[in-house]
Amino acid sequence: MLKFTKKKIIVGGCSFTDYAMPEKAQPNPMSFKMWPAYIEGYNVINTARCGSGNRKILSNVIEEVLKHDAKDIAYVIVAWTEWTRQDILTDNSHFTDSPWRTVIPKIDDEKDKLVKDIPHNETFVNEWYKSIQSKFPKDKDIQNDTLQMMYLLQCFCKEQGINFLQFQMLPPYNKFRKEDQSLDEDISFKIEFSKRKQRELDFMKNPISLLLDESKFLGFPIWRGLGGYSMYQLLVMKYGHMDYRINGIDAHPNEDAQRFIAEVVRKNLDL
Repeated sequence: MLKFTKKKIIVGGCSFTDYAMPEKAQPNPMSFKMWPAYIEGYNVINTARCGSGNRKILSNVIEEVLKHDAKDIAYVIVAWTEWTRQDILTDNSHFTDSPWRTVIPKIDDEKDKLVKDIPHNETFVNEWYKSIQSKFPKDKDIQNDTLQMMYLLQCFCKEQGINFLQFQMLPPYNKFRKEDQSLDEDISFKIEFSKRKQRELDFMKNPISLLLDESKFLGFPIWRGLGGYSMYQLLVMKYGHMDYRINGIDAHPNEDAQRFIAEVVRKNLDL
């Protein structure tokens, strides 16, 4: 009797994709499936982890792909997170069991803070964050680095003979940076608009953007001003700024929104 094995779909992403995210929902843990689990008929392997930056996402996906025979993989799907998240390899003895640390720029009332999950050695990590705070890369360099990762994923999958789809899950940049803080609302809007236009211009000028396969990139060219979109923008368009969320505290997609993401992705898979 012939035995059939389901082909695999390997997925990468951040907390908007991580299967364990509902257990970490605020203020109370919840139980529902994340969007990859709604892609039926395949053995879905979800490598997404909460708080990941794009370098960690790419690394997790490539490591997982290399564990399997390429002919057994139907698809690789990567949902990219904010470009401003910076993944750094570290001596994990000061952190947790993972060698990756993700630095996320956040804003409080006075200055940028670099925020991440609470580590084991808090004193060491506070000093470590402080030491790199002034070395955070510029927007143009962040964009170039991210496009390189997207192109690397494309080249890797094509070299392996594996079908793939990538898309931008979250908006590429945090809305406001420290220099915009405490400014008049109209002035802040003008600064943000100017920055977005510059980022769009940098994207168009970057030669790597011309190398990305648009047929394998949902929402390309990503930027709304260029005719692209992120999955987050689709969620807001369908549900509004609040109704896609788990609740007023937790901004991760709820169960209905997860089903919607799965539907959008599934329609763009060549299966």
